[in-house]
Amino acid sequence: MIQEIINKYKQYQIDNKLTQQQVADKVHISRTHLSRIFNGERTPSMALLNRMEEVMKTGSSSKY
Repeated sequence: MIQEIINKYKQYQIDNKLTQQQVADKVHISRTHLSRIFNGERTPSMALLNRMEEVMKTGSSSKY
């Protein structure tokens, strides 16, 4: 489930022609942290996974 959400978020970035910085900003984390998550070096928290899903549905995250 976690990897599925991460893969969907990567695809969201590609589909919307966004940089890693732009998609990191949408979920309120650093680009470095997002890169580590994308590369499997870090595991995102449930709160972060929820923000990723919210961004993919609405285009933005209102939660910190």
